[in-house]
Amino acid sequence: MWPPYMTVHQAKNANLGVWPPDLSKATSHSPGLINYPYNLMTGYHYNPPFGLDVPEGRHFNPYYDHMIIAMPPQLHDGMIEYDDGTPASAPQMAHDVSEYLMFVSRAKVPDQKIFIYLVLGITFTLYPISYLFTKYHFVNCHSFRHEVYAVKNGGYKKFREKAFRTHKTPGNWLNQMS
Repeated sequence: MWPPYMTVHQAKNANLGVWPPDLSKATSHSPGLINYPYNLMTGYHYNPPFGLDVPEGRHFNPYYDHMIIAMPPQLHDGMIEYDDGTPASAPQMAHDVSEYLMFVSRAKVPDQKIFIYLVLGITFTLYPISYLFTKYHFVNCHSFRHEVYAVKNGGYKKFREKAFRTHKTPGNWLNQMS
């Protein structure tokens, strides 16, 4: 979506020297989500509280961060005509605008979902293959055996019978030879 002004200076000149708020991410990044632009566009009818001076060319809006905004009210009753005969009130148009802004802010979600599914599919395909290849490749690194020749108490033959026993000894949890 193209911005309404070509340069920063043009935007400031059209809005009494103030940069207009960017509402393209207001529905997804602000605390009120979709309610923030709706309340911002319909909150001009409130009177400022006692002691708050509103400068010339500014407007009071309690939903704006500092409550004084340079943007004049954008929506008025009867500005457009709906095809289905819906009355063109300011709250109805604000609702439509905020829904459209939510649609625009979430325009990239389907592409992001496809990208995430592709990454997960590739990961779940290649990870088992790489695991099996690594296991096959490094199988010889930990399969060496230290043989110690015991000379006393029967020599190597007795040591071999005790060290490479295939049956389990009852009560010997860690397969330690006693």
